[in-house]
Amino acid sequence: MIFKHLFTPKWKHPKLHIRESALDKLDVQKDQHILTTMALEDSSAQIRRQALSKLNDLGLWWQASKKDQELKEHALAQISNAVLNANDALSHDIRDEYIDKLAPAKVLEKLAFNDRDTGLRVKLLKRLADASLIEKAFREGDERLQRALLELVGQYQLQKALLKHAQGEVKAELEAFLEQQHLAAVMPEQVTQAAKLILAKLNYLREKQDYLQVKSEAEALRSQWTDLELHWLTEALQQENLAKFDTLNAKLSTHLARLEVQYEQVQQQEQQREQQAAAVQLAEQTVAECEALCADIEQLLSGNFLVEVQAQISQAVTQLSAHQYASLPELQQALQVLAQLQQKLESLPKLASAINQFETAFVTLQNCAVPNDITELDSAEQTHQQAHAAAKAQLHHIDVAFRKPLQAKLRAEVTAFAEKIAPLVTVQKATQQQARKKALDTKRLIEQGRFNVAFGVFKGFIAEYQQLTAAYQAPLSALHDELQAKLAEIQDWQKYATAPKRAEILAEVAELVAEVAPQAKQRAAQVKALRQRWNECGKATTAEEVAQSEAFETALEQAFEPCRAYFAELEQQKAQAIVARQEIIQQMQALSDTAATVSDWKAYEGQFQQLKLQWRDAPKLDNDSYQKLSAEFKTAQDAAWLQLKGSYDNNAAKKAEILALAQAQLSNENLDEACEQLKALQQTWQGIGFAGAKQEHKLWQSFRAVNDEVFGKRQAAFNERKQAQSAEAEQQTQQLDAIAQECEQVATLAQCQQLLKQLRDFNPIKPLRAKQQAMMNALNDKVAELQQAKQQQAYDELLESLRTEQLAERWKARPERELSANDWLLRLEILTTSPSPQTLQSERMNMQVAMLEEKLSGAELQVEACIRGYVNTAELPISEEQYLRFKACLEM
Repeated sequence: MIFKHLFTPKWKHPKLHIRESALDKLDVQKDQHILTTMALEDSSAQIRRQALSKLNDLGLWWQASKKDQELKEHALAQISNAVLNANDALSHDIRDEYIDKLAPAKVLEKLAFNDRDTGLRVKLLKRLADASLIEKAFREGDERLQRALLELVGQYQLQKALLKHAQGEVKAELEAFLEQQHLAAVMPEQVTQAAKLILAKLNYLREKQDYLQVKSEAEALRSQWTDLELHWLTEALQQENLAKFDTLNAKLSTHLARLEVQYEQVQQQEQQREQQAAAVQLAEQTVAECEALCADIEQLLSGNFLVEVQAQISQAVTQLSAHQYASLPELQQALQVLAQLQQKLESLPKLASAINQFETAFVTLQNCAVPNDITELDSAEQTHQQAHAAAKAQLHHIDVAFRKPLQAKLRAEVTAFAEKIAPLVTVQKATQQQARKKALDTKRLIEQGRFNVAFGVFKGFIAEYQQLTAAYQAPLSALHDELQAKLAEIQDWQKYATAPKRAEILAEVAELVAEVAPQAKQRAAQVKALRQRWNECGKATTAEEVAQSEAFETALEQAFEPCRAYFAELEQQKAQAIVARQEIIQQMQALSDTAATVSDWKAYEGQFQQLKLQWRDAPKLDNDSYQKLSAEFKTAQDAAWLQLKGSYDNNAAKKAEILALAQAQLSNENLDEACEQLKALQQTWQGIGFAGAKQEHKLWQSFRAVNDEVFGKRQAAFNERKQAQSAEAEQQTQQLDAIAQECEQVATLAQCQQLLKQLRDFNPIKPLRAKQQAMMNALNDKVAELQQAKQQQAYDELLESLRTEQLAERWKARPERELSANDWLLRLEILTTSPSPQTLQSERMNMQVAMLEEKLSGAELQVEACIRGYVNTAELPISEEQYLRFKACLEM
């Protein structure tokens, strides 16, 4: 027996450890055949597994998975890894067969998300038939995969949920689908309402009587009807609406035909009126042309022009008489005018003599000499007036129809002469006006008793009066004589009346000189009053009056002497006041000069206002001095104010720009954005200086009004949204409450799934999402409870069937791996953490190691697979021991 194996190759040796040693020494390239034989035919599963691992040939692993029940699970794990890792050594046939027949759901799921073949991924997702996987693959996939998944997306109605994840054209197709879905929901109602509106308008058109309006609106409504998408309606509604349209359209056509007849009649009448108006216009134009021809008398009286004009007027009479509307009053009147013109043309020979006489008188008028100076003015004007009257008298012998051009000619000559003498006449009239004014002033002063002033004004009148010619003096001569007589009388009376007054005033001055320690202001007032009274006595003309005037002046100087020191002090105070005000003026000028470098216009304005207050509170001055300095201060103040106003205007312009930007936000439909823009503009507004009292208030009110309006709109929109959200929240709350009531009464898985779908499709507002999620969680718990109950019932039925020899059809299936019933039961006990018999602890340990390797390779089996594997490999009826073990697993 020993010699039997002496010449046997070590890889065929019956002892396991010798074959293992030989296996380790074999070369994969040189001993491939031996390794293949050992991998497929060796009696030890361990040797076969080691040989397969050393060859690492996926084809051999595939053969082993089909023929070697002990290595099937491990071989399939190798194939699974190759499939998942896209190993190029794996043939397409093996890969496809594995995927189609043997790959578990987990592998299929991984391939569906990781494989490079888009078609295979779609095929596997369709095979897995899990909406959540399809949704996940679509979200994570590129546009190509998304397009391939469109069919499944439509099958599971995931378009709305996946729209935001779609890319490129796929997104457009989903949007188009959802839009079409939306249109299918809303268009029937819209089309129905549109059809009703068009039919109502068609019916209402029959009440209108304006043919053009009815025709235009009817065409528009028919076009609208043609564009109406009736295909959104049911067949019955389409037929009903078409029947109504045909009926109303027929009635409207009849109404239009009647209106068209009336319209054509009106048009004919209008055409006739236009023809009559054209005839009247022709008549008026003809008369105007003929009158224009007859206006030039000189041309009519020369050559053959008169014959030509008479022929043209006769032709016009014939044309108007033969016109179809010759009976119109306007044409008859035109014919009468033309007849009168014909008569006047016939009387022209007689007129020629009168015109010649007018021309002679007109030549005389033209030859009137123009005055060279004021001494010739009166005679020249008189000669021209006589010649003008003679020429004007000749016009009365000329027919009115031919008088107009001669009158114009005469007026032109008169105007030309007036323009020639205008420099002299203007001076005379201005002097005459001034003289009249002074004469009237003199008369008024005499009536007021102001005789001294009246004498002075009368002298001015005499000076003006003597510059006038005799013709221009004539209107003032009566007034001149009257005033001269009155003033002579007053002068005689004044000499008589003022003699006692002069003596009295001299006595009062002497008393004033004798007074001791007078009050300066009082003495100055007394001196001023005495001088006024003395002046009222008139001018000194006699030697006695001259002596009295000299004595008065001497005494008045003595009376005023005590006041000189007081007024000298006043002069000093005046000089100080002038200096103070000049300093204010200089400060204002300096302020104006610094305007170019000003950075703080508010401080500048404060200085400006302070200087104005200082000027107001400065010491008082006499009127003349004050007026002079006030003019200088006003010039400096205006210059500073212009600088300040420039700053105001600049600020106003900036604020006007901000106001324009703010007003632009009135049309911004995004109210939140508009409010943010206005807040920024408010900050900018605050950074701009004062714009002047008038502009600042006006601009601010306008800017504030825009802000109030926009913020008011946003508040109104917010209130509206809040109200809409409240209404929507109330409606959605009612909907959720209705679903909640259904959830309380749910009893089957189908009902739970239906309610879950309603909740998933329901898109509540944010405050209700927690309630939605809570309801979904409760339903999921209910589903789990029902599924567990259903599963437990199935397990109970399964346990009952295992005591018999008949296994329920629903549990019959080919095991995913070739394992013994005991191995399947051990796997089930490991997965459910159920205890195994003490005698099987070693096997349980080995099985745990194998399951860990499978888990690491991605070929892990679940509880359900182990249950099916066990019940399909166990020999029925099972023993009481296995029954108790299996039951313990199902109850975990």
